[in-house]
Amino acid sequence: MALELGGSKVLITGATSGIGRETAKLLAQLGCVVAITGRRQERLDELEKEIKDSGGRVFSFCGDLFDPVSLRRIVAGAADQLDGIDISGARLDLAAVSEMLVRPSAQVT
Repeated sequence: MALELGGSKVLITGATSGIGRETAKLLAQLGCVVAITGRRQERLDELEKEIKDSGGRVFSFCGDLFDPVSLRRIVAGAADQLDGIDISGARLDLAAVSEMLVRPSAQVT
């Protein structure tokens, strides 16, 4: 049984290098819409351009996931741009942000 990912909305953290970068590129090639995050804006910009130039759909969010304000901004921004998140390829503690995802009226600063 094959897993169909095309059209899935995916949040990838650590996308500026290594496994996160390659995962974002692969999922975009498979037809996923990806939101990429990382702390280095210039690397996010490079990856965003690479994915778009290959015909993929991507949104980037720069920030530090260990900063609660930044984490809220990234997750809320990704959920807004993607119209929800189907898959998180992340080392996020989703329990820490689940209330924000369940209650979209939560304040994001």
